[in-house]
Amino acid sequence: MEHRVLMAATESMATTLTNCIQCLAQHPDIQKRAYHEVSAKIGCQHRINWETLRELHYTEAFIKETLRLNTPFPRFERVVKRDFQLCTDMYGPVLLPKGSIVSVLAVVVHTDPDYFPEPMIFNPDRFLPGHQHLITPKAFMPFANGPRMKSAFFQLKHLLAHLLLNYRIEYIDQTGNESTKDTLRNIAVYNIKFIKHCNINNNCGEKCTEVKCAPDSIMNHFEDKAT
Repeated sequence: MEHRVLMAATESMATTLTNCIQCLAQHPDIQKRAYHEVSAKIGCQHRINWETLRELHYTEAFIKETLRLNTPFPRFERVVKRDFQLCTDMYGPVLLPKGSIVSVLAVVVHTDPDYFPEPMIFNPDRFLPGHQHLITPKAFMPFANGPRMKSAFFQLKHLLAHLLLNYRIEYIDQTGNESTKDTLRNIAVYNIKFIKHCNINNNCGEKCTEVKCAPDSIMNHFEDKAT
């Protein structure tokens, strides 16, 4: 069981990181804002620790908005622990007996305008500290509201901090259209390029270099950075 849990967590983290990278390429203004926050809080020495990660409010808001529209758990199940009467507008009172299995469609809730105004617009500001009180409790269910969410957010912020400090991310064709199609999994594959930032502060004199790869190779490319 422990091995299965570890593999599941690794897969969801890889999926979320891939989606974050795609959203950074798709929204260059948001990427620039996140880069400036990371650069200001962490600095050119790349001193990342728990305290600096806690201060990356916009980066965390960006991750949450990515998860809202690209949740790795679009549907999950929960077991009813005791008899519960659910009030519904369409069917009236509905009794859920103890032991029933309930399917939660997180992807539907995350795009419901009653909970998230203009739900199809990518807007990390809705998750900033000054705006979070506007979000209905439990309406945002990243990682199926599991017990390890805080750890997941810290890991993702750590990875994105390294990524943003070292690279600018763009689509290769600059259109944002899918470049290829993974017919086996029936998903679009976006080809991304990573343009290494010049170390201007240290006058290194290095030219910017480009690294091109598809999402499936992203985790391998940044494996050293994450450790």
